[in-house]
Amino acid sequence: MMKRIFVFLFVLLWSVPVWAIQILATVQDEIITDLDVEERSALVEKMFKVPADEELKKNILEDLVNEKVKLLTAQKNGIVLSEAQIADGISFLEKQNQMASGDLEKFIAENGLSFDSLKAQVVADLMWLRYVQEQNLKQPKISDKQVETELKKMQEKLSSLGLDSDMQEFIQISQLIINENDYLKIKEDLQKASSSCMTFTQFAMQNGVQGSNSGAIPEIMTAQLPADMQQLLKGKSLNELIGPVNMSPYLLFVMKCGSKVKSVLPEKELIKERLQGLEMEKILADLLKKQRQKMVVEFK
Repeated sequence: MMKRIFVFLFVLLWSVPVWAIQILATVQDEIITDLDVEERSALVEKMFKVPADEELKKNILEDLVNEKVKLLTAQKNGIVLSEAQIADGISFLEKQNQMASGDLEKFIAENGLSFDSLKAQVVADLMWLRYVQEQNLKQPKISDKQVETELKKMQEKLSSLGLDSDMQEFIQISQLIINENDYLKIKEDLQKASSSCMTFTQFAMQNGVQGSNSGAIPEIMTAQLPADMQQLLKGKSLNELIGPVNMSPYLLFVMKCGSKVKSVLPEKELIKERLQGLEMEKILADLLKKQRQKMVVEFK
């Protein structure tokens, strides 16, 4: 009698988690559950700072279905991955997100996310890449006419932005933002550090208000700067300290570190490469669609 009760309790305890999980889709015999979607949604939300709303979850479910298709297609064609290859894929993902080795797994652990969900995505993408490479797909051909048409579209877009020429000034600046009350304390050191853009940038990074983006600012087209900043920099020489500008309760100091005039339009060869990339994306999407049509895909 006790044995029968034990078996019943074991079956009951084993079954409880299954009851709580909802199957959302199947690809052949593979299932995708609401837990899979929730785990991937949480991962995307934390990594890319986007809300895990219903629209995102809907897209993620579609992505998970495609991942199953990729995985099953590759497996059917005898493709396998070693743990070393998977580790290399995760390392590549870290580099894409400007992370040091091991930081991704640490980030996932600290935020209570699923590393298995990330690993599944990496495995599916790597196996699909191997499958695609074995198809020996031809590079799309882009004609000179297509390149000229794309170039003309870009030129028209420039005109709509109020730019009279594709040749524009690009500048690189550095800034320092401090609390008004700290100015007198650092005034003398600031003057010494303002002998060059390099020393000013270092000083700004060390003394700027936390979170103020003090330091070097990436190169930007002058016309894209706010009007007041354009006016502030107008006629100023390189390495000339500008400020203080009152931004109560802060003070702003700026230095123009570099300036050059160049075309905002890409070279024709780069346009051609971009168009080839877009065409290849269409080819790969069509390839995935065809493989998906061969499989039994059902949404519950």
